[in-house]
Amino acid sequence: MAACVWWIILSLSWVLAAASKWSSEAIASYSAHFHAVGWLIPAAQTIVVLVFNAIDGDPVSGMCYVGNTNVNHLRMFVLGGKTDKFM
Repeated sequence: MAACVWWIILSLSWVLAAASKWSSEAIASYSAHFHAVGWLIPAAQTIVVLVFNAIDGDPVSGMCYVGNTNVNHLRMFVLGGKTDKFM
């Protein structure tokens, strides 16, 4: 999820630099805001997943993931977490 948020921030920086002709110094002045958004949103999503105890382990492969055994958790946290980035 953090990669999606950082991709949006990178895309916004590209738009500001290319289309709006912002200087690199003007974009760099927002770096603290970019880092706050880039880390707080995924951290909040992680905390919500932990609070709901939605992490499932696969006994065969030994991998832990959200929604391995519970389709509702998969829909709510994985698919919902991806689609809210596009809205």
